[in-house]
Amino acid sequence: MIKEITVQEGQSLVDIAIQEYGSAEGLLKVLKVNPEIEQENELPPGTALMIEGDANNIVVAGFFEARAIKVANSEKYISPITIEPYYAVNYIINGYFQ
Repeated sequence: MIKEITVQEGQSLVDIAIQEYGSAEGLLKVLKVNPEIEQENELPPGTALMIEGDANNIVVAGFFEARAIKVANSEKYISPITIEPYYAVNYIINGYFQ
């Protein structure tokens, strides 16, 4: 399945990966399907990106999709240290924070 999405204000490639694939690991899928985009590129709002394939974490991706949440924290790069906070989404999904 291939779909087109539009970049929103403040979204980075990592934000798109988390929103569409449920994890930062989806960044590689985004880059593969959109070879004209480089990880270091800033994405202006309105940029069209192609999204292909299934989510790495369907629970997280489904959470954002069901609530029409557009992930936008404007982080351009991700390191192993910054990945851990994204697991907090699981706490939200499981109802620990409301």
